Amino acid sequence: DTMLKDKRQRLSLTTAEMAEIVGVSEATISYYENYKRFPLLNKLTAIQEAYKLSDEELLEYIKECNDK
Repeated sequence: DTMLKDKRQRLSLTTAEMAEIVGVSEATISYYENYKRFPLLNKLTAIQEAYKLSDEELLEYIKECNDK
């Protein structure tokens, strides 16, 4: 599993619930979690807060997105 998917599952949230928190569609959450789409900059803060990512984890996610 990917970092975001693992984090979401540890928070006991579905993709639909996470989508509502972040303010995007469920499909978009799936794209983010599978590195198929990089979040818009204005969504990065919402993602960091929703997934409870540290600054280091957010940077690692960004790096992984760039590597895919």
